[in-house]
This record gives sequence, structure tokens and C-alpha cells, in this order.
Amino acid sequence: MARLQDKVAIVAGVGPGIGRASALTFAREGASVVLVARTRSRLEEIAAEIEAAGGRALVAPADITDEGQVRTMVGQVVDTFGKIDVLMNNATYSGGMFNLVDMPLEEWDRVMLGALTGVMLCNREVLRHMVSQGSGSIINVSSGAGKQGFSRRSHYSAAKAGVNNLTHTLAWEVGRHGIRVNAIVVGAVKGEQTGQGALDRAQLSGMSIDELQGRWAKRSPLGRMVLPQEVANLALFLASEESSGMTGQLLNLTAGVIQF
Repeated sequence: MARLQDKVAIVAGVGPGIGRASALTFAREGASVVLVARTRSRLEEIAAEIEAAGGRALVAPADITDEGQVRTMVGQVVDTFGKIDVLMNNATYSGGMFNLVDMPLEEWDRVMLGALTGVMLCNREVLRHMVSQGSGSIINVSSGAGKQGFSRRSHYSAAKAGVNNLTHTLAWEVGRHGIRVNAIVVGAVKGEQTGQGALDRAQLSGMSIDELQGRWAKRSPLGRMVLPQEVANLALFLASEESSGMTGQLLNLTAGVIQF
């Protein structure tokens, strides 16, 4: 039997990398997948892939930093499927690079909203339904920045540290309701390192994005970056009953880089 047969899984932050790979993997393993991001056209493309392979997908555009939109999205899922079994929080915002003494408050607030508050809102609204049904698995995608802290990325590092501690706290709060909450702490993921933070870091170092990714790969014992499908595979494990005894865990997926 498929590992997520008859389950309903929300994937928030469905981009071309981790989010897409996870959505396709969940669908292949039998889940009805809810696709969440701000851009409807991207969601519809991935929904078409899922349906072409015989799966089921619901397109649910939403800005996860907007409380009302998150509440509406979760209500739509419950109205459509009657339950929520899995939530994967992949949406984030990394922002630019600043020493703290030069950090604009507006930039700090944007990163906190996109990388932490949005995760909280999704967790909160989904948990209200999971508690009632007495089961569920939440998977928050975090970063090594939340364990060690990266220079000129204090806003992002603090936000991801918040995601890590939110994961621990929620595991204690909802475990008695049969709900598990875990986080995947990713290192550099191939194809994901193209946001403004990566562009700023490359420019600061006088390198192209490809050169920067090459440097990251050399830090790994495997000589490469993490692949989006590898994150999806770990998310599948955490979503399934195979990890039924695991909660409150921060699982490193870094291709062996152990700087944190």
C-alpha cells in the first residue's frame, strides 16, 4: 500500500524545488495534496503534473503571512476533504544581507513575517483541526542558519531559530492529541539558492551563483549540495507512520556539512 494512502497533505511554499518535489512525492504515495503559494499559475502547473500521473491535487493560492488568507485556505481544505493529516511548511523569505548595525527595521520585519510568522500561522490554523481529529503530522522546513547563525543574516538566522524552537514547543503542546511536529534542517539545496540572499552573497564574494554553489559543494564530504528530492524523501518519512514515534526532532539534511 502507498505510504500516504487516503491522507490529505498541505504543502505550503510550492516552488520549483523542495515544494514541487514534496508535492509530487506525497501524491505518488497516495495523498490528496493541497498546493499553497501566492502564484496560481505555478500551482496549476504542478497540479496538472499530479493529475496526469493519476493523483489528486487542490490548488489553494494564499499568502501565508496573511492571517485571513491562511484561515480561508485551511477552511477550504477541511470543506473539500473533511480533514488534514499532514502540513509541510516550506514557504520562507530570506531577505538581503546586512550587518545588524545597518539592518533596516523594515527588512527585519519582512524576514520575520515571511520566515517565522507565516509558519506560525499555518501551524496554528491547521492544529485547530488536527486537535479535533486527534492525529496529524507537521513538518517545518528550517535551516542551519537557525542553529549556528550566519554573518550578515541575523534576521534570517533568528527567524529560523524561532522555527526550531516553535517545533519543539508545539511537540510538547499537541503530543497528547496524537499530533507529531518535526523539522527538517536543510543545508544548501541545489536549485534553491537563487534568492536575494544568495545573489547578495555571490556579489559580495565576487562570484557567480554557479561558483558560489561550487564552493558550498566543496564543504560537503559528498562533494555536492542536497537535492530537493532528498528533502521530499525525508518529508515523506516524517509524514508517514514510519516515523510514528518521532516528535520534536530537528533532522539535519546537509550532505554531511556539520558546521552547525
